[in-house]
Amino acid sequence: MQKTVYQTDKYGLYMHQTIANDLALDPGVYNLPYLAVESTPPNAAAGKVAQWGGSRWALIDDYRHTPLWINELGGHAYALGSTVNVGGSNVTYPGWGTLPSWLTTTQPPPKPSSSSTVDVSNQVKAIKTPRKAETAKAAQPSKATKSSKAAKPPAKKTAKPSSR
Repeated sequence: MQKTVYQTDKYGLYMHQTIANDLALDPGVYNLPYLAVESTPPNAAAGKVAQWGGSRWALIDDYRHTPLWINELGGHAYALGSTVNVGGSNVTYPGWGTLPSWLTTTQPPPKPSSSSTVDVSNQVKAIKTPRKAETAKAAQPSKATKSSKAAKPPAKKTAKPSSR
């Protein structure tokens, strides 16, 4: 025989329904999958998840699929389970349970950076455009760069002693 049981993860969060089989040598006793529960979980509305507490189910907040931002750090996105330093303390949030005060579900407006508020309109300088003659002259290679080989000095002629 078989019966329906309810699979949880290592934190007791409901995952899915599954089947438990009875033991062949002990009818009526079921082989439950690891961390499965026989008690039916409550229906969870959007933003909630059922969590097994050892003897009963509880509905808790679920932010595992909701973008979160860190309030104290200027609205940086938060990756679930990561550790951040907020107010001198290292903190983390797994994505379920009460949302801590250092996180928000509303993306804060970006803070202006110091470079975006600088007025540079009076700092623009005129750029000198080279004239055609200067451009043509600059494009011609100089005498020193025309040849890739270094010029060799002319060979010295030496007189051979006469063998008379």
